[in-house]
Amino acid sequence: MVALIWALSPLLACGEPDPIEGSGEWATDYLPVEGQFSTFIPADEPDGPTLWLLAEAEQWTLKVGPRWADASEWAVWSIESDAGLVLNEQTLLPTRPEKGWVSENEASEILDIGEATAWYGTFPVAATLETSGSPLEGEQVFAVGLGLVVFEVDGKRWELAYYE
Repeated sequence: MVALIWALSPLLACGEPDPIEGSGEWATDYLPVEGQFSTFIPADEPDGPTLWLLAEAEQWTLKVGPRWADASEWAVWSIESDAGLVLNEQTLLPTRPEKGWVSENEASEILDIGEATAWYGTFPVAATLETSGSPLEGEQVFAVGLGLVVFEVDGKRWELAYYE
């Protein structure tokens, strides 16, 4: 319980997480910890459906519903991190992300590396990218140490609301 209160203290205190050390020099810096649960809410509908994301070493599972145990599977994405961040065979981040990088098939472009803001708070080091032709279509934001904090699917923007 103390650990949960400590983890939530930045949210309870000021609505922003503590700064994360590191510069985000490697794609793996932008990945969530294995086994991390994250919940996302629609940006334009905070009381709307909840998406749950479970990050595992080789796949990310998304479910929609009020609780993980009761939620329906929405998507399963394969993840590779040996040569950057590859989602369902599309490279989203190269091994060493930098602003202006464009994937070989031009389906991903890093628009910025720096501060990014979402519902949960402001993230001091994040990669903001634009993607097309993958399960993620539009703007995506990956924060150092947390992974996805904003993503778009089917024209809908989802923002991080909670993680553990």
